[in-house]
Amino acid sequence: MKIGIVGGGWYGCHLGLVFKRCGCEVDVYEAEADVLQLASINNQARLHIGYHYPRCSVTRLQTVACFPRFMEAYPTFSKPIENNIYTVSKKDSLVDFRTYCQIMEASGLQFDYVNPADFGIAGVDGAISTQERLLDFDEARRTFKEKLGRSLHLNSRVTSVVDGPDGAQINGETYDTVINCTWCALKTGPQPENMFFEPTVLLYYEALQPFYGALTVMDGPCFSIYPYDEDRYSLSHVSFTARGQYKTFAEAQAFNDQVTEADLDVVRCNMTEKALKEFPAFKECFRYLGPQFSVKTKYSNACASRDTAVKKQGHVFSVFSGKIDTIFIAEDSILEQLGFKSETSKIALFPDLDMENEESELERRLQRAVG
Repeated sequence: MKIGIVGGGWYGCHLGLVFKRCGCEVDVYEAEADVLQLASINNQARLHIGYHYPRCSVTRLQTVACFPRFMEAYPTFSKPIENNIYTVSKKDSLVDFRTYCQIMEASGLQFDYVNPADFGIAGVDGAISTQERLLDFDEARRTFKEKLGRSLHLNSRVTSVVDGPDGAQINGETYDTVINCTWCALKTGPQPENMFFEPTVLLYYEALQPFYGALTVMDGPCFSIYPYDEDRYSLSHVSFTARGQYKTFAEAQAFNDQVTEADLDVVRCNMTEKALKEFPAFKECFRYLGPQFSVKTKYSNACASRDTAVKKQGHVFSVFSGKIDTIFIAEDSILEQLGFKSETSKIALFPDLDMENEESELERRLQRAVG
């Protein structure tokens, strides 16, 4: 079977490896000069387990189920964070701390209760330490390129996907099946009625003194301070990171292109003011470096759902991607519809990877993270 994949983000690269392992002829087309660009990397470097979605059971349980599979298939793609703290704002959260913890416990997630004051946190009812992890974009990018090899086509923008009676064409090249992993940036079929394109801005900061790890305030119009790499942290806020809702990717991108320094100053002042409420030492701990722009595709609903779904029309699959570790939801759906058996594992994707000395540590982390 010949498979064409549009988009070299997390979903496109993962599905490319899966189908190569199945013995298919695979082409992955990426418009940028490297994989994991745009929204794949212009985002928080957060590998979700479920703590972020108390109001959406589907998204939460998808990440709970997929996190162990991600760790098994890609054990080197993330790193532990010593103190990954979640807390609930007394004033701004849509759920109270007790309810939040009960939701996490009912979902099979494990955590440790901690004293907010020990982490410089104020104005909250309580805090927990979680096993959420930090993504290693450089390692993921290197490995995907190495494993995909000649199946990966960089600087290859797809302008046309045409379905036909015997297959589908990408820029005139015929495939038995085409998988669109651009989350409707390239339209290939019906799209969800409640979706929109969202221009976003995160702010990068440098730590002026050692910071304990990560801080996420829940749930609603709240902020998060999260490590991005060795030298930077990102500051985001639900009310100010999202900058609007547009019907097309081009409109959202055009909005980002027109953002001025004065606009950024307003965003930074607003985010700083909110961060100081629950983390009073913010200004003493961090120095502003600059912005990070992106465009995300989201569903419009009250529960902030980010679940993954797949739709098929003719010979073309459209992947409506959610979180990074829910790449396996897309994998299972597409393989089942094409008559393949899902065999994703560290052995299946990386038969040459020696895990002998890491197995016990990996198993311990998984058990501690998901119960």
